[in-house]
Amino acid sequence: MEKELEVKILNIDVEDIKNKLKDLGAKFLGYENQENIRLSSSKFEYIPKGSFLRIRKFLDDSGKEINSELTYKEHKKNEFLK
Repeated sequence: MEKELEVKILNIDVEDIKNKLKDLGAKFLGYENQENIRLSSSKFEYIPKGSFLRIRKFLDDSGKEINSELTYKEHKKNEFLK
């Protein structure tokens, strides 16, 4: 099982970050067209409050689904981070 940690950094200069990444050898791989469906329920005891299941559909240029994945997103409280 993979684990993911999401970090959001606010108020950055996007172009400056892009240039710094390019200078480090990063390459733009392309855009991804996707649809996200979030599922949660207070009646389904296996999904704790604040958490949800997500179905992510990957779409081609015409909007046709080419792949999908189901993920579980759990929100954990942290005294230091929002």
